[in-house]
Amino acid sequence: MIDDITKGIATILWGGSWADHVEEHQCRNLSGCQIEECMPEIPTEAWIMAGEVLGHVAQANGKNIYQLLSAACKADGVEYPPGDEYQERFGECLAYMATGAGVSWFDDHATFKIKVPNFEEYDLRVLADETCEDDGYPACPECCAYNEEGTLKCGNCSEELPVENATA
Repeated sequence: MIDDITKGIATILWGGSWADHVEEHQCRNLSGCQIEECMPEIPTEAWIMAGEVLGHVAQANGKNIYQLLSAACKADGVEYPPGDEYQERFGECLAYMATGAGVSWFDDHATFKIKVPNFEEYDLRVLADETCEDDGYPACPECCAYNEEGTLKCGNCSEELPVENATA
């Protein structure tokens, strides 16, 4: 059971970080693509962060994740334990709520009492930048921001860019 919830969280954390990277780096076209189908395999770091999100949520509520899932099921009138899809969606929505992006569990489900602390997944964005092997916009050597080809100064730090960027 916890595997499906954790998978949902890890998928959203990594998918969001990867999509942010791709949007800025312009290394792939994600048009018409579900990010889960286009992103690289979920790295260990995302699985670890998913566990941290679960821990923060449990701690904030004074209940374990099974008790919280049970409360969600009860509110929805769903038999406990629910199916894998329900559990994974619960995890996805916890990740969205924790990062302040995407949908809330309560957009499509009955309300119940739960606190979801904010969570910062910036380290996964850095990992996406570091592990991308695709061609895309070149990075500024000073601040690592991506800049469109042909620009002479970084749009982030105003540092002069290498000549290769201007002629690429």
